[in-house]
Amino acid sequence: MDLTWIDIEEVLPQRPPFLLVDRMLSYEEVETLTEYEVTGKEPLFEDGSLRAEGLVENMAQSCAARVGYISKYILHQPLEIGYIGSVRGFKCLRRPLAGERLTTTVALVSEFAGITLCDVTISCGEEIIASSAMKTALRK
Repeated sequence: MDLTWIDIEEVLPQRPPFLLVDRMLSYEEVETLTEYEVTGKEPLFEDGSLRAEGLVENMAQSCAARVGYISKYILHQPLEIGYIGSVRGFKCLRRPLAGERLTTTVALVSEFAGITLCDVTISCGEEIIASSAMKTALRK
């Protein structure tokens, strides 16, 4: 399902300059895709590239966009604030440069009582540049 028409700020609480997702590309129950173009103006941009911490934040915001989409467009409820519960097995194969477009894939592993576990990968074109297992939790 093409979701590029959604204003990302409707499904995420983050705002520039700390907004590290430009748009949702698609949502399915078990897989969500987001996109982000590195500008070079991010607070986590250093030495010509987005730091690993920026990649983790992109992953978290991509997970949050999935939950925000479900809240707003499926359940018709207000957005809930979430937190990173854990990041496991994070691998940064390389840091993206300004102008590179990131595609982040959020693959649902499990979800129960507001806690979600996803496998997340970030790609530039066909090249995977980062991956992790990320657990997030909604504030209750």
